[in-house]
Amino acid sequence: MRAAKRAKRRRDARNDRRWAARRRRAARSASPRAMPLRARRSPAHARRRSSSTDPLFSTHRTDMALKPCNKAALRALLSVFSAGLRAGAHADLDELLLALRVLQPRNAAVDLCDVRLRISRRDWIGALHILRTLEEQERGTPLCAALQSWCLYALQDDDWRRYAQTVLLSGDRASTVLVGRFLKVNERASGSGAHDDDVAASISQLLRLNRYQWALHVHASGME
Repeated sequence: MRAAKRAKRRRDARNDRRWAARRRRAARSASPRAMPLRARRSPAHARRRSSSTDPLFSTHRTDMALKPCNKAALRALLSVFSAGLRAGAHADLDELLLALRVLQPRNAAVDLCDVRLRISRRDWIGALHILRTLEEQERGTPLCAALQSWCLYALQDDDWRRYAQTVLLSGDRASTVLVGRFLKVNERASGSGAHDDDVAASISQLLRLNRYQWALHVHASGME
């Protein structure tokens, strides 16, 4: 009887050692230390390694960072934008405007592209908001004043006169022509063979009209 008990204890001890050995082997196989060095690396580590060793990443990574484009490239993109605006390609201009804002996040010329696109869509309030932001940041120009005058004129806000007067005082010819365009002064000036000075004089004359005289002028010229 005692011999049988001793034999049973030996078998149980042997089985316990066997199971303990199996558990240790299983634990080692599941541990990261049992894995080869390359296998233990995480996918993120692998991506970082490939980025640092791949010539494409190592030589061009800094070049691929977004940097402000140079003046020549900006002028080319602005010319493309103007051409697209004349062609009415508004869907493409939205994408181009987004690219311009990424390349030149604080450029007044890019903001004016946004203004022109909004004006072409008759979004006078949206365009006016951008122009007033430029004015508050002291980045306004005579062209900004002319566009602001146009938006206010379209919204029938009498404050358009103040901005039109600002344009005249600046002496900027392109901005003066723009004011004359939405006031339809250019049409009468071109018909009579007038020059830019005559356009400015005509605008100045319109600004001197009172409300009653202005209403008569609008009715007579078909500007309603």
